[in-house]
Amino acid sequence: MKKNIPLLLLAFATITATTWSQGAKKKPLPDPTPRKDAIVKLFAEEFVPITPGKGKFPASFLMGTAQGGRDNERPVHKVTFKYSFEIAKYEVTQELYHVVMGKNPAKWQGLRNSVEMCDWNECNEFCARVTKLLSERKLIGAGEVIRLPSEAEWEYCCRAGTTTDYSFADTKDIGKYAWYKVNAPGNDPPVGVKLPNPWGLYDMHGYIAEWCLDTWHPTYEGAPTDASARTTGDTKERVIRGGGYPDPAEKLRSAYRDHVALNTQKDTIGFRCIKVKTK
Repeated sequence: MKKNIPLLLLAFATITATTWSQGAKKKPLPDPTPRKDAIVKLFAEEFVPITPGKGKFPASFLMGTAQGGRDNERPVHKVTFKYSFEIAKYEVTQELYHVVMGKNPAKWQGLRNSVEMCDWNECNEFCARVTKLLSERKLIGAGEVIRLPSEAEWEYCCRAGTTTDYSFADTKDIGKYAWYKVNAPGNDPPVGVKLPNPWGLYDMHGYIAEWCLDTWHPTYEGAPTDASARTTGDTKERVIRGGGYPDPAEKLRSAYRDHVALNTQKDTIGFRCIKVKTK
């Protein structure tokens, strides 16, 4: 062992390599069900309050890309929030998905790895079930629900008050914040290994792409300006955001948007939840 290698870094590398190896070999995971209460409680504690118009959270932001980017990121439009919400610090993990849904469909196995291989409808079913669990345990307020974010909510949280391509200032630092084509071996590590964005949210750039509520539209013409989800148009195609481990840096930009059929199950797509009070 070289003396100049920090022991903590070496330990991290060993743990990460072991996790990836387990994912690649599809080793069976221990059943997390006996820890169900603890896992659900942890999930309830891993939400970040977002209060547009207060403190570091702007009431409005410009959604899209004015120059560069892709045509589907235009026209740039101002989105204004008139409500607060909370967003999960991490993408939904496999242990949480298992205790809520009774199964773990992920290709790259790991209890604290992000769940993937679940389609849009399954993600919404998870949100409904976990809302019920949190309500039964009084871990959620009256009238609050867990759901997928709208595309506007997602980009607002990904940008975290920034107006640059990424939520970090220097693009050469992307490897510190994201798993992507350059530094990912082709499977999932645990959530939260990389640095968070300015609002304390992990893996918004890269790792795996995330489902949003919205139906797909090829431009922002006629898009809502109140941060609500767009539900008109082709209801069979849904928006995904954030890019994933096989993608180049371009697809990890805050404004980058893509779409897939809502019944798509891929090891490159997962999801993140928000908590919001129903109107």
